[in-house]
Amino acid sequence: MLQDSWIDGAVGRGSDDVGSTPPPATEQVIAAVPVSGPAMVRVLVPGSVEAVVQTRALTADGPVPLPQDSVVRVPAGAVRDIAVGALPPGTYAVQVKADQAVVTAAMTERRSDGNGPSDLAWASASEAIETVAGTPIPSVTRAGLVLAAVGSDAQVEVTKVASDGATTATEVTVPTDSVAQVDVTGAGAVWLRLIRGAVRAGVVLELADPGGPLFSVVSLHPAVVTGTEIAVREIRR
Repeated sequence: MLQDSWIDGAVGRGSDDVGSTPPPATEQVIAAVPVSGPAMVRVLVPGSVEAVVQTRALTADGPVPLPQDSVVRVPAGAVRDIAVGALPPGTYAVQVKADQAVVTAAMTERRSDGNGPSDLAWASASEAIETVAGTPIPSVTRAGLVLAAVGSDAQVEVTKVASDGATTATEVTVPTDSVAQVDVTGAGAVWLRLIRGAVRAGVVLELADPGGPLFSVVSLHPAVVTGTEIAVREIRR
């Protein structure tokens, strides 16, 4: 876990905790990238060979190219920031493909005005969820679950758990190379169970505050599922 804080003179510009990210790979997907102002995708090439990196945004209507730098070269052992803030305001998934293994994350900013306090959020790439995943949801103004399907469509059962333990389940279909969003505001937790395919997932959290906008992104990772095998022997009499 890494904590990132920004300050401009005496004005707070935001802080966020950066969660774990998958190991280097030639494809990375950041499931939830809320764009409403400055935003960028950071790409690191940890190996010893330069990488050619292709980046695109995924929407509810399918993939869209970035306004600029959709294909870039990143030197070995170096970092490149790819601006995505020129996309229309909204929440996207971002798919990064490269000919060498890379790691990625996205950072977005929100400001109520140019001189007032602002906030930032880091969204790490996430692994494909093929079984179950879940996360607690804090008390916020708005919480939105983002599901991204890459390469093939997916069907997911989304279960919202209320503070009293009551559950509400909904089936959601995510088209190929697209995203689907589910409002989970007011839930104490949310769980995903894959019915078909695989998804990446993240939750965007927003909190109204008089001092300025507050928001964060939680990337979901597959839950560790274990079982106990009990040996059974038939005894005949």
